[in-house]
Amino acid sequence: MFPLTDSPKCVAFRSKRTGNYLRSVAFRSQEGKFFADQSSAGDGDNDVLASPYARFYLEPSKEHEGLIHVRCCYNNKYWVAKHDGDGSGCGHWIIGIVNEPDDDLSKPSCTLFQPVPLTDKDSNLSIRFLPPQHQTPSSESDMEKETPQEACYLLLGTGADQEKPVHEFTVLDLSQQLVLPKYVAFKGDNDKYLSARVIQRYNYLEFAATDIADPTVLNIIHPNYADGNIRVKSNHFDRFWRRSPNWIWADSPDTHSRNRDTLFRVVQLSGYIGLQNLGNYNFCKRLTADRKKNCLNAAVSSITEEAKIRVEEAVLSREIYNVEFNLSEAKIYGEKALSIPNVHSVNRTSEPNKKTLTLKYEETESKTWSSTVSMKIGVMAKFRAGIPIIANGKIEVSTEFSAEYEWGASIVKTTTQEVNYEAVVPPMTKVTLRAAVTQGSVDVPFSYTQRDVLVTGEVVTTRMDDGMFSGINNYNFNYETTEESIV
Repeated sequence: MFPLTDSPKCVAFRSKRTGNYLRSVAFRSQEGKFFADQSSAGDGDNDVLASPYARFYLEPSKEHEGLIHVRCCYNNKYWVAKHDGDGSGCGHWIIGIVNEPDDDLSKPSCTLFQPVPLTDKDSNLSIRFLPPQHQTPSSESDMEKETPQEACYLLLGTGADQEKPVHEFTVLDLSQQLVLPKYVAFKGDNDKYLSARVIQRYNYLEFAATDIADPTVLNIIHPNYADGNIRVKSNHFDRFWRRSPNWIWADSPDTHSRNRDTLFRVVQLSGYIGLQNLGNYNFCKRLTADRKKNCLNAAVSSITEEAKIRVEEAVLSREIYNVEFNLSEAKIYGEKALSIPNVHSVNRTSEPNKKTLTLKYEETESKTWSSTVSMKIGVMAKFRAGIPIIANGKIEVSTEFSAEYEWGASIVKTTTQEVNYEAVVPPMTKVTLRAAVTQGSVDVPFSYTQRDVLVTGEVVTTRMDDGMFSGINNYNFNYETTEESIV
């Protein structure tokens, strides 16, 4: 059984045949062929795995044990198996995408897959995806043969490679990785920032600074998404952190990640993190010893009070602009009809009466701009962007939002709406006004430009493509009137 928890697991898929990663791509001319192998040569791994296009979520079925949904990180859409054949039984299964998951195995729209675990000679876990309507081959050797069973597997590839089966994937579990911002400051349990200090002629890191604007507190995170570890570079010393012997010095000029004393694993806890050095597998803590006071030391096997570290972005100001929504990748989901109380008018006279019928209902709108990969911590941003809404069954970008905004915060607004309807009520008749409105949710991926002013005064401008807008609004307001004789 492929190991899954009840919550979605963020993963990346690496082809065993090519060594490359799967990435979401929309082929406009080929319905259903949405995924492509992407190069992962050398240091390119980080660029690929840092992208929302190469990340997917495995969601266990709530109705069928052992089956999963696969959701794209980039646009929150789900994989669905589509048969790429002529109806004769020949052809291959390919991947399409749909807006919502479907657990009904009897429907072509079912989005469930059966992950088939494979273990190679090195005990590395790999999987194949099999549409659950088909039986699993009896053994791994059967899977390797060119048999009619081949047609049951998903076909993945691009260009000239499109018709070659790419079945087996090594799964990289990214769900436990905390993607820290690039420019950070660390604060200890003594409420002081970790700052670069020369002590006894060595580059120590001491919890001593009181102001995040102090240029000695700036550190730069260098992640390795393939294994989940990070390296940390002191901006002041222009050197990477290194354990020696257990003190953490910022003195390493190495540009590679082969020295385990320069590698750290981030453990996320509520409100703070722990930093585990991979040289001795101890957590870093604030330590006073050997004539050093409140310096960073890889000293403890668990996250003690002195090992609790808070992370803040070393950013004085931020602006997010040039937001471009990818409406072709947007999805509408969770649509439901909201009922509105009926309004009546009764005419008990012998003459027609003109009446104004007023419908009242509450309308709730919600909007959130966030990131699917990168993390932004506690920095209010000057933000300009449009607001996607559902209108007439499609997604439109309405008026622009411009304000100081906390990234990832939901802006919820509830208003009371009134609709007046002029009705002529015939004699001895009851007129009833009925109305309904649809409420739906929308997810729209977007790209944006982020301009940061760091604590050093340096301005860093970055173009990013991991934005996700999530919103809720009402639309499709409809009403009707009926007449009923009261005679």
